[in-house]
Amino acid sequence: MAAAKPSHSRPEMENLAYRESLLAEHPIITRGYTIATPMIEACYQVFRERVWLRRRGTVLYADTCTGKTTCSEAVEALLCMEFPNIYLASVDAQKSLGIRSFLKDLIDACGLALSGRETAMAMGEILLMGVQTECDKRKGNHFVLIIDEMQNLQEDEFTQLATLGNRLHRRHISMTTLGFAQPDITHLMKGFLASRKRNLVARFLAEQIIFEGCQ
Repeated sequence: MAAAKPSHSRPEMENLAYRESLLAEHPIITRGYTIATPMIEACYQVFRERVWLRRRGTVLYADTCTGKTTCSEAVEALLCMEFPNIYLASVDAQKSLGIRSFLKDLIDACGLALSGRETAMAMGEILLMGVQTECDKRKGNHFVLIIDEMQNLQEDEFTQLATLGNRLHRRHISMTTLGFAQPDITHLMKGFLASRKRNLVARFLAEQIIFEGCQ
């Protein structure tokens, strides 16, 4: 008697109802995919160079609904793959709710825990130690922070970021901020210049690039 040939068919896949049930989880339906469009590639090349050179801050800005958030997520993933020794975190900037709220957002972005009773000073120390620990784990000394909706930050938040950068510098850790913002960011820069906050402009807003979006 001849041996039966192994069957490579999957009856469940031949069932039309079963196949249709899978469509709800398909990446095209759930939008669980990202295509490396020319826009994303061009944006990544800009940020990649700034990270490689350890520049302090670069901001890409454009009107809403032009793909900035999607692009920021793609940039984060690509940087993590190409620069495994950097520590990278990303945060969505909110309208000013106070320093403690901003510090909490940064701490959450870094995956750190709070008891809920810390002072702003204590939260700053937790953030500092958390970043240093993550850099040590990667045997690196470079912290990259991606900030979406950067135009929502105000002077106090930028000052807090500058303080973090200075404290990291004293521990021989570089800090680079990569921002995505709406055009309001240009007015913020002009306001800082008018109030002689040139240190904040030089550190975070000196390089502003128009984000072309999908063409």
